[in-house]
Amino acid sequence: MFLKNKRKTIFTGHYGSGKTEIALNFALGLKEDPHKEVTLIDLDLVNPYFRSQEAKKILEEKGIRTIVPPEEMHSSDLPIIVREAFEAFSLSEGYLIIDVGGDDQGVLALGQFRQWLNEGEYDFWLVVNPYRPFNDRISGIFESCQRIETASRLRLTGLISNPHLGRETTPEIIAEGHTEVIKAAEALKLPVKFLTVHEKFINKIDSENFKQTPLFPINILVYPDWLSDDDQ
Repeated sequence: MFLKNKRKTIFTGHYGSGKTEIALNFALGLKEDPHKEVTLIDLDLVNPYFRSQEAKKILEEKGIRTIVPPEEMHSSDLPIIVREAFEAFSLSEGYLIIDVGGDDQGVLALGQFRQWLNEGEYDFWLVVNPYRPFNDRISGIFESCQRIETASRLRLTGLISNPHLGRETTPEIIAEGHTEVIKAAEALKLPVKFLTVHEKFINKIDSENFKQTPLFPINILVYPDWLSDDDQ
């Protein structure tokens, strides 16, 4: 992977930001090196549709350990944190990818792991889709950052730019949205770690316009039950 990341990487973001898809793709990218031990922990306690447990089979086939709530609780919004998550945080080896909900309930879950999250030893990234509510203005992104840091008692270390409008996405929409994320990052004094682009757009993006931000191509791995194959 092109990023020199810390051993623990936390992805958070509002509903519809795309954080879970990015966390899944990030874990798969790390596992391209077969010598790396990679674990993904699902701490998204609020979103019943796009939880990373849906892709557990795909990840485990690639050798990625996946820690999710028990199967009988897959449709529950109860704040269930399994024992294996605490064990994974306490280990000193291997990579941890943590998928966390972007509201207060979601990021509060991180507080239970605070003793293993020392400043400078983790990456904590907010996924921003500027076409979604709460992220469509710089002030909204700023408020999200403040609320997440207060609730989690952790400092965000960067933004992930993920501008899209689903099936209506075009290269122009990606470019315009990414410009807004850059402005927000500058106001927050946070780096933009990378710009996510669906693989079908990767050759349609003018890399010269994004030379200051690495491109991260992703595949869509998780869909809600109510989304048909035709919609995918």
